[in-house]
Amino acid sequence: MGVSIYVNIQTIQLQESLFNWTILSLIIPGLLIPCLFYFLMLKTRIETNGIYVRFIPFHSKEIFIAWDQLASCYIRTYSPLDEYRGWGIKYGLGGAGKVYNVSGNQGLQLVFTNGSRLLIGTKKPTELQEVINQLGLFQTNK
Repeated sequence: MGVSIYVNIQTIQLQESLFNWTILSLIIPGLLIPCLFYFLMLKTRIETNGIYVRFIPFHSKEIFIAWDQLASCYIRTYSPLDEYRGWGIKYGLGGAGKVYNVSGNQGLQLVFTNGSRLLIGTKKPTELQEVINQLGLFQTNK
């Protein structure tokens, strides 16, 4: 929107035709923003050595979190708007930590040994719970 406003101000100052620049400056953001939302994807992979997370298109490669870095790990329901002010990559209020989420209100809460927190949103909490239980590293029902 900032680019759109800037282009329109420059066009007015130069007394050029508003049609081409105005239309272009409105169409480009109008196409790019929906494309960004279309390609948003949060991929989480649980392995025996740790958790791999990638928030496409913001992370160019997976982030690895080893199990020994974690004090606890459990599935929980959360309020995206109250705790984190929405969806995306956010920092929560009151020590809630960081969140990676795309939609919904279920997530894998990671509490690191240093006390920091990361919540990874999921649409498959039951499956995630089963995988964590099979690994037997953490008590996940909190």
